[in-house]
Amino acid sequence: PDLGLRLAAVCGALRTFTSVLTPLLLRGLTGSARRLPVPHARVHSLPPEQKLGVLELAIGLTSCMVTFLLPAGWILLYLESYKKQG
Repeated sequence: PDLGLRLAAVCGALRTFTSVLTPLLLRGLTGSARRLPVPHARVHSLPPEQKLGVLELAIGLTSCMVTFLLPAGWILLYLESYKKQG
């Protein structure tokens, strides 16, 4: 029983200590970050000079589809052989 009381007292003291110390530590960590200058990006966008043509769109979409779907299709095509090897 004596050990339980000691443990409860230590836990209570630790809880009080951390509740007082935590805001001070956090203030110390964030205080220096508040003083750092933050650069602001100056991004200005204009409408495109030329619109994309049908051929350019077709080439772009086809290349994206091939890039993403070809590896997935390859894996699905050979899935049974991968299962047999493993």
